[in-house]
Amino acid sequence: MKHFKTWRVLGTAPGSLGNIFAELFGGLMTNRAIVVPVTTVTYSAAPTLDAALGNDFVITITDNVAFVVAAPLNPPPTGFAQDISITFRNAAGVAHGAGTWNAIFKTQATVFPAIATGFSRTVFFRWNGTNWVELVRTAADVAN
Repeated sequence: MKHFKTWRVLGTAPGSLGNIFAELFGGLMTNRAIVVPVTTVTYSAAPTLDAALGNDFVITITDNVAFVVAAPLNPPPTGFAQDISITFRNAAGVAHGAGTWNAIFKTQATVFPAIATGFSRTVFFRWNGTNWVELVRTAADVAN
């Protein structure tokens, strides 16, 4: 089972060191930078991301109803780690509903702070084989 999307390094031959690196780590390498896709997660009362789709996820909050971020689908297989970022954007036009996490997320707080309308916050996690453990989060709202 292939866990990550495979991309090629632009302007290089298949099997080159850069392409092998890009295939192993699921990105597109251009001028030595690895470019990965950003996946939009459908907002709902229980938004669910699919870890097999990448490492960067965006959830745009569109109402003031409370929601729980569900356990991600397809975490890495045993013996593998993955880092993900989840960016929450408040496009509700009002204060959004309370956001909480499924128990598989180990965070500094079970409820994340309210995000002002028109702003966002990002939380970074690492899969440890059992849980998604918070690494860091933005300390304040960031303009979209």
